[in-house]
This record gives sequence, structure tokens and C-alpha cells, in this order.
Amino acid sequence: MGDLFDIGKAGISAYKNALATTGQNIANVDTEGYNRRDTKIEELSSSSADILSISHSSGLGVRMGEITRAFDQFLDIKLQSSTSSYSFAKSKSEIFDQLESTLIPKSATVGTRLREFFDGLSNLAQDPDNANLRRLALSGANAVSASISELHHGLTDLRTVTHGTLELTVADFNSTLKNLSHVQNEILGNSVKSGAPHGLLDRRDTLLEQLSEIADISVDYQANGGVTVSLGNLGAVGTLLEGATFNEVTVQSDMSGVKTFIKDNFGVSSGVHFSSGQMACLLYTSPSPR
Repeated sequence: MGDLFDIGKAGISAYKNALATTGQNIANVDTEGYNRRDTKIEELSSSSADILSISHSSGLGVRMGEITRAFDQFLDIKLQSSTSSYSFAKSKSEIFDQLESTLIPKSATVGTRLREFFDGLSNLAQDPDNANLRRLALSGANAVSASISELHHGLTDLRTVTHGTLELTVADFNSTLKNLSHVQNEILGNSVKSGAPHGLLDRRDTLLEQLSEIADISVDYQANGGVTVSLGNLGAVGTLLEGATFNEVTVQSDMSGVKTFIKDNFGVSSGVHFSSGQMACLLYTSPSPR
């Protein structure tokens, strides 16, 4: 029969381990991507002990059960959707700010220079023999030419920056997909684990959040910890990650505009579109090359 000392010893040991889990949560309160761990305390019944020495009528106290990870699939999916929408709005605001600075410079716009030029011509028409007014009219024409040239260079630079950012974003998206594939292989036991199971799941969710910032994704969570990641609402556009394989996103620019594709492991590409996230904003604001 389990005596009072055995029950007390089991209780102290269980709550000691539970406090260690609490300490782990406190220590990682500022760790990015860390999810809280919860400890379950379970009764240690005599049915699981040696029946020759323990009576069935008494227990042995408690023990620490499974350590679970605070995770809500529904909230995580909503977070990914909200992150994608916010990233789209933020990127659009930044690009429009740059466009506004180009179209409306602090000095003077093209419209201002044109008004000044036509005002100069109007004054010259009233007194054609005035050499001073002639010089002012020529100066106004040069100012219009310089303003239009500056606007052209500004728009060209903005287009170049947008295309460069798009290429970097696609590379970052594919790199994140690759990292997620490696983590998934570890979770599924296809490769040597580089961390604890809960830590791998934290890394998985962090990478999913990074993907949702770039594009609108749909995630199907599986009981074994793996995920299937698709592009678009309800995964209607195309599969990005399934099992141990992932498909890269590619971008092609031509005179008709910028197009995006998903390329599978066999090199077959299929056209896709983005409806949210940073990628969608960059595609919508990327003019075709001239």
C-alpha cells in the first residue's frame, strides 16, 4: 500500500517539474515565435503499479502528464489571413508614398512649370519686342523640359526599385518555403531532429507567418504536426508545400506585364495570381517594361 510519504514525494516531484515548465515560459516571454507550454497533472493510480505490492484500493498521488503547447488552429489561420491583409495595405501605402513624392516634388510639379511657361508666353504676346520677356519665356520652356525629364527619371527609378523588390520578395518566399520543408521533414521524422518537438512546431508556425506576410496562403494542419500549404483562398490557386516536397514561385516580365508561376519538381510551370500580401501589392504596382 502506498503510504503518505510516497504520495507526498510523487506530488512534490510532479509540481517541481510543472514549476520548471512555468519557469521556461517566463524565461521565453520575449522570445519571438515561442508558444506557451502547459503542464497537465495526472493521478497516479494503483492500477498502473505493481499489484503484488500495491493495494487496488489506494492511489500513489500524482505525476506530471503530457506537456502541451498552447496552440489554436482557428486563431492561427485567422492570424495568417490578417497578416496577409495588413502586409498588402502596408506595402501599398509605402509604394504610394514614393509615387506621391515623385509626382508631387517639394520644389514644383510639371503642372506648376507648365502654368509658369504659358503665363510667360501670355506676357510675351502682349509685348513681343520685350527682350526680358523673351528670356523669361525661354527660361520657362527649359524649366518645363527639366521637370518632365526629372519626372521620367523618378518613375523609371521607382519601377526599377519595385521590380528589384519583387525579385527579392520572390527569393525570400522560396527560401522560407525551403526552410519550412526542412522543418516539416524533422517533424515527420524524415530527418534528424535539430530541436525538441514543441520547438519545431514553434519554428513551423513562425515560418508560416512569414509566408503569410508575402502571400495569401491556406494551411491544412495534420494530426502528426505536418502541414499542407497552398496559395490562395481555400488553396484554390496551387499547392506550395505537401509532405516533404515544395514548389517554387517564379516571376516573368515581358512587354505585356509581370506574370507569376508555380514550378513543380518536374520543372512544369503553371500560372498563378496573388490576391493579398506583399507579393500582390508589388505585382499590381509593377508596370510592364518599356
